[in-house]
Amino acid sequence: MTDFQQKINLNPARGWHGDFSSTNPRTTVVDTRAIGGGDVAMAGAQGVLTGSFVWFDKTTRTYNNTGTGSPIGFVGREIIGTNYGRDLCSRLLPAGTMLTVYQSAGFIVNVPDAATPEYGDSVYASTKTGEIVDKSDVDSVQTSYRYEQAKGDDGMAAISVFNFIDTSTKGA
Repeated sequence: MTDFQQKINLNPARGWHGDFSSTNPRTTVVDTRAIGGGDVAMAGAQGVLTGSFVWFDKTTRTYNNTGTGSPIGFVGREIIGTNYGRDLCSRLLPAGTMLTVYQSAGFIVNVPDAATPEYGDSVYASTKTGEIVDKSDVDSVQTSYRYEQAKGDDGMAAISVFNFIDTSTKGA
C-alpha cells in the first residue's frame, strides 16, 4: 500500500516541488506561434517533468527538458490533466500534454544536496534534464531565476525572477 498515507506531520508542509511560492504576478509564454510553435504549448516526445526548466524545439514545435543556452521557462506543478495508468506520484507530463510555461513567477523547489544557495544566488538548470542543479554541474546553465530564500532544513527553497535587494550591508 505505497499510495496510502504512512505518516502525519505536526505542521503542514511548505509546499511541493514546483508549487507556487507566492502570489506575485506570473507571466507565461502566451503565444507559442510567436516563437515558431503551434497553437498550444505541448510536451515533447519524452514528456516534461513538472518543477523543471524547459527549452522550445522549433523543429518539433514542442517543449522539452533538454536544450542549449538559457531555458525559455519553468513548468510549475499544476493539475493539467489526468495521467491514467501512470504512477500516482509521477511528475511526468506525457508527450503531447498541454502545459503552461512560466517565464516569471515564484516556485518552491527541491535543492540538490550538493548545492548550498543563499538569498539572491542564481538558479542553474541541467541542459540534459531541466532539473535544478548546483552551478558546478558540467551540464549546468544559468537561468533567469534566483533564490528567494536559502535552502532550508527540508532541502527546499523558493525561486523567483523578481528583483532582489542586496541585504548584505543592511544595518552597517
